[in-house]
Amino acid sequence: MRQRREALHLRQEDIAFTTGVGRRIIIELEAGKPSCQLGKALLVAAAVGLRPIDLMTAQPAGEEPLLPDLDAPPESGRG
Repeated sequence: MRQRREALHLRQEDIAFTTGVGRRIIIELEAGKPSCQLGKALLVAAAVGLRPIDLMTAQPAGEEPLLPDLDAPPESGRG
């Protein structure tokens, strides 16, 4: 979310004002913190032009993807 927000030249405060979601929630969402506040996450995502599937396939830096890349070749060495 942060990359998309920055690409749109928006501040966290801009998104907070537009969506009515507190800036703290936006900070936590951008940091990849798991949240049970799905409605707020979807509001923020929509404000920066992301779809729900975009949220599911994104991962914080240095972590494995939440969903496997189905287009990637199979890993060798299994068996």
